Amino acid sequence: MSSSTAVVKKKHVRFASVDNDDKHERTDEQEEDTLFDKRRDTGKRPRSAGKRTMKRGCDKQVLDGGRCGRGACGRWMITLTLCMSFLALGMSISVLGPTFEDLAVNVRKDISNISYVFFGRSVGYIGGSLFGGFLFDYVNPHLLLGFSLLITAFGMLAIPFCKQALLLTVFMSSIGMSMGVLDTGQ
Repeated sequence: MSSSTAVVKKKHVRFASVDNDDKHERTDEQEEDTLFDKRRDTGKRPRSAGKRTMKRGCDKQVLDGGRCGRGACGRWMITLTLCMSFLALGMSISVLGPTFEDLAVNVRKDISNISYVFFGRSVGYIGGSLFGGFLFDYVNPHLLLGFSLLITAFGMLAIPFCKQALLLTVFMSSIGMSMGVLDTGQ
């Protein structure tokens, strides 16, 4: 349909005003072009907010809703990966409590003498949250989340083999740091 034969719909705008004499509300009606009518008049096609072009590396890359050509399968994979990272983060945070007695036996110390492991993990968590906030501005967020998950996984695998309390605290601090980055990125 061409723009010359199109029926232009006008938007009715009512302005309310109060009359001082009779204190009754009266309305003034005016016609106004809507936003879509104005676009139709210019003859230009509106650009969608979800699609934008960027110049980075290649001539033009069209980003459709943030998918970057991955399609619906890619979005589901990212969603599932992020959900699994939430699960891993929750398990990593909660694993220290139930295994604390066994960790004390591994390092041949009393439970009250290695309570600083909690402090080490908390300091690492705060440091990782602060450091992760800066890193997410400069690094690909999915790559950083994956790297943090790997550090957390390797740290959790190494914890049962720690035979010294200081080494256990260092591992727990590094795990806390990677968990802080994970929590900031999610």
